[in-house]
Amino acid sequence: MTRALATAIRESRRIRRNLVRAREDRYLSGDCGLASTLLAAAIRSPESLRCVDGGSGWHAYNVVDGTIIDITATQFNADVDEPTVRGVLVTDEPRSYHVGYTRNDRIRRGEAVIKHLKRVPWYGGDAYAGIRCERAVDFLLRIVAQRKRAMP
Repeated sequence: MTRALATAIRESRRIRRNLVRAREDRYLSGDCGLASTLLAAAIRSPESLRCVDGGSGWHAYNVVDGTIIDITATQFNADVDEPTVRGVLVTDEPRSYHVGYTRNDRIRRGEAVIKHLKRVPWYGGDAYAGIRCERAVDFLLRIVAQRKRAMP
């Protein structure tokens, strides 16, 4: 396990613990955008963001060193025919909600996810979550801009 992956797993567990405490909901339904954005900001890795965008909705998660880290996978425990998730899902095997449900679903990555999160009102009117995520998204956009300027 790389240092980057170990850090991401540790941070994902901290973020999940804080969200569960704040939400008083261990499933964290609808908090995938916030959770994955906070993780990407915590590990300074906008490129870790992923988002499956399909007709039935969308789901955000992270990929670090080829490993899926899904802080809110527990929200799918009752909805999909897959093994039950407890806590943060860390896996090399994508679940159905990581690959899309139809051929028309698309997977956004990195900067495309950040731009998607800027456009959609995904945090359900929760002002606190909205402010936290907007700050994290702006931080990630600054990292992307800095990296682009540093490129030859």
